[in-house]
Amino acid sequence: MRKKLILILFILLAVAGITAKIVYEKYRTSPISKNTQTAQPITSPTPTPEPDPRIAIVAERLSEESSPLTGQSHVFVDCGSDNNVDPYLLVGITNIESSFGKNACGGNPFGWNSCKTHYSSLEASCQSVAEGIATKSYYSRFRQTDRVEDLANVYCPPSAGCNTTNWVAAVQAVVTDLQDREFIKNMENLTDYLPANKTKEQMQKSIDELKKLLETATGTNKEVIEILIRANERALAK
Repeated sequence: MRKKLILILFILLAVAGITAKIVYEKYRTSPISKNTQTAQPITSPTPTPEPDPRIAIVAERLSEESSPLTGQSHVFVDCGSDNNVDPYLLVGITNIESSFGKNACGGNPFGWNSCKTHYSSLEASCQSVAEGIATKSYYSRFRQTDRVEDLANVYCPPSAGCNTTNWVAAVQAVVTDLQDREFIKNMENLTDYLPANKTKEQMQKSIDELKKLLETATGTNKEVIEILIRANERALAK
């Protein structure tokens, strides 16, 4: 599915590149009319920040699992962002460790520290887990590779009697699913970021918005956003 979507994107971008050149030439050669009256500055209201789209994506999956954590999907995104850990990974860990929080031990849906540590809230446990993954020396290999297998070898090692293979499969399945949902959601707005039929100012705005999206994007979604940024930059340079 991903390969087909990316192929479609390349075709769209190829067509968009040709159209963008034509449109740019039109704008470049067209005379600019000037208004003789002095325009009065308009004060625009401060825009309300858009919520992180990953919150809704995580909430959707948790709801499908009838998880008691559904109403706290923002916690995964916040603590993941605070510690530079993929929120989708944190959600995936709760899948295998507590069936998405249904069997959490002492406020600890992550099974952190073999469930020996109890927490008063999801936020406290999530921050502890995310910080541990981001800073503990024994997770350095995972931080270098970003492979769930390398995380599992410490989080759920075979030496402790843990079914590491099953742990990896359960966590990775959730991560992949959430990445796919994010990718499809962004694909719905794909045409908004194509450079075709846009002025130079509009293309620059697309680049700025895409770079903001890139800060939290992962997987195939990240690759597509990078492609769109390059396409707009090329069209802008012509």
